[in-house]
Amino acid sequence: MKENDIQLDFNFSRNLDFQKNLNISHINEFLNQSLFRKFSNSKLIQKHLKFLMIELFCCWSECEKQFLSVSMSKRGYKARSRYNPNMISSVCIEAINILKTMKLIDIYPGFYDSSRGISRRTRIKASEFLISEFKKYSFNIYEMLNSKKRESLYLFDKDSNLKEYDDTISTHEIREVINNYNLILLKTFFDIPCLEDPFITRGDNSKILVSHLSVLNKMEYSINWQNSGNFSGGWWDKLDLKSIHFFSKHMLINNAETSFIDFSNFLTLFLSRELGIKKIDLNIDFMKKNFFFISNLDQLNHLILRGLKSKNFNSFFRSFCNDKTKMGITQRIAKKSFKKFVEFIENYNTEIYKNFYKNKRVNWDGFVSRIFYQLLKNVASSSLPIIKIKDKFFFPTKFESNVVNYLKNYLSKIINSDKVDLQLNRSFSYNSEVNKSLFKRIIGSDLKYTDRYLVNKKEFLGIMKNNKLLTNMGEK
Repeated sequence: MKENDIQLDFNFSRNLDFQKNLNISHINEFLNQSLFRKFSNSKLIQKHLKFLMIELFCCWSECEKQFLSVSMSKRGYKARSRYNPNMISSVCIEAINILKTMKLIDIYPGFYDSSRGISRRTRIKASEFLISEFKKYSFNIYEMLNSKKRESLYLFDKDSNLKEYDDTISTHEIREVINNYNLILLKTFFDIPCLEDPFITRGDNSKILVSHLSVLNKMEYSINWQNSGNFSGGWWDKLDLKSIHFFSKHMLINNAETSFIDFSNFLTLFLSRELGIKKIDLNIDFMKKNFFFISNLDQLNHLILRGLKSKNFNSFFRSFCNDKTKMGITQRIAKKSFKKFVEFIENYNTEIYKNFYKNKRVNWDGFVSRIFYQLLKNVASSSLPIIKIKDKFFFPTKFESNVVNYLKNYLSKIINSDKVDLQLNRSFSYNSEVNKSLFKRIIGSDLKYTDRYLVNKKEFLGIMKNNKLLTNMGEK
């Protein structure tokens, strides 16, 4: 895809990050230019201008074509919140308008169309003039990301709204684990060597930016701490099944051999325990043979979970139609064909079908996240970074035994069985001459690093060097 094709792609955007580090002295020189001197009497305006400048710079650094999504309504800001440590308020609207007047941003107003039920927030990005000013200064972007005030533990109410809470011994412990994990991620280069564009295009055509500047994780809980928390925040968390299936064996950690464990075969065991039914047998090979739109276990698992969550067959089919491109299914599937698939589940797996259309929201991701949390708490270190993508854990191959042994011991306690079957896979090697020649014989081509990947790697190493940090790539 050509760059011009995404020039005005307003969906290629991200929300403001209210938790950036504003305690950065070297950006004050930039802000104290003559353009900003007239606001010197207003500390509040200065703070919000500083916040926006940092966000505009970070957004531009991530990708030139990416927009910031901003609210122009006072209701879009809650200054007194643990999730907003800088107390960014609706004064941000005034600051945006100042930048607009000064022609330092390109702004595209949002809208709400009640007749069609669609809306879009206002989009902004740095103007060409502001970008030229950015290039004159040497900003430490790592310092901007790595804020000591960043909240990494989120609690949502039943309506999915952020909820304030009081800390306990347990929340302090979880936060410490996540914060330590984020320090590991900031020093870890996780990327896709074969990817040419700066983004991955999902099945719904939304673009997910692949950037070492979008890695910070948080733990999200729904309603209370008793429910399992889910990890989110890294660019990889936004990938759909289609993207994961296509790129999983191309993902590398620190430009070295990478392995991953796939928990997809554990779903049936999880559902058996969660629903109180006997072991479920889902024959993926039979499915692939008889239902051509299913090609892998991830797709089948997704449909099973959707069936449990749906209210009836029609809502199940609608959700399938909405999800199918993100699942990697491009062909049109008639309602009649989908009904045959459901009827097979009914006849072949009666126990699981009995739980269809019961609006059951089993937290499979929460179960996997709980395993991942224990792995981070007991095994992960600066030399052993681990990445969770849905129900797959990625880690450096040289640490296979560490990860596998721990998971087998931990899972055997959970399922009360010594027979733990872990699906261990290895990503393609882009360094091995043996593997290169093997793939050349098999598929007639070499695996090569793209220019984008090499540029990202160079930028990452530059950030590490500027911050005097060691990486696990044998370079500073």
